[in-house]
Amino acid sequence: MAGEGALIIPIPSAAKLVAAVRRRVGLEGELELPPHVTVLYPFAPPPYSESMLDDLAQVFLNVQPFRFALNSVNRFDWNVIYLSPAPEEPFSKLTRALEAAFPHYPAYGGAFASVIPHLTVVEDESRRVMRRAARELQAAIPFQAAASSVSLVGRAAGEATWATYRAFELAESGYEEST
Repeated sequence: MAGEGALIIPIPSAAKLVAAVRRRVGLEGELELPPHVTVLYPFAPPPYSESMLDDLAQVFLNVQPFRFALNSVNRFDWNVIYLSPAPEEPFSKLTRALEAAFPHYPAYGGAFASVIPHLTVVEDESRRVMRRAARELQAAIPFQAAASSVSLVGRAAGEATWATYRAFELAESGYEEST
């Protein structure tokens, strides 16, 4: 397996909600990564040079932390149930800034005309499980959260699990994501 990387906004305050919904619909285990909204995937695989880390830090210096709500339940055609953040624009703007700074890494390999910010809750499961998950999530929203950092995650070639390589704080402000 080739290595891979991604830049995500972790949403630790959503961990209990995601775990509870997954448990109530009969899914075992956690998702590969903690609850998050992806802002750029795929990205360079590890190892990461100091130069690349410095370039990433420069992008995030210009991004203010922001609050948002996970306020609707949606589904991608390939059996993914997700929560949509509102407003979407801060996520989309961050994706565009990263694509501009790292043009060799277009979001989702350039496969989509527009990127839909989302927090995946359930993927690749039966229609019955998907319907139950959607009902469970609908009862739990809106869910308020804040974006205060972006994490560089990756897995080296041959590695099965993702690791966090660096967390970048967004420009200074008073927002903190509670756990």
